[in-house]
Amino acid sequence: MIQRRTPIEKIKLISLGVIAFLLAIFLIQNLKIVSINFLFWGMDLPRIVLVFIIFTTGAIFGVIIFSMYQKKRIKKTR
Repeated sequence: MIQRRTPIEKIKLISLGVIAFLLAIFLIQNLKIVSINFLFWGMDLPRIVLVFIIFTTGAIFGVIIFSMYQKKRIKKTR
């Protein structure tokens, strides 16, 4: 039995493909090694790893700040 896709499912699938393609281009263009120096610590790593670390750190801080804001807001409404 062949299952037909709805127009929304087709749009989602095409969008996912476009995003994956753009991500692949981004990854390929950011493979260059960069040096990081902080105080007495230094490291060489691919630029994409640095971008991932910065993005992940920002996401974690965003979740922490948002949850603190939500707790404060819930406490205020009680």
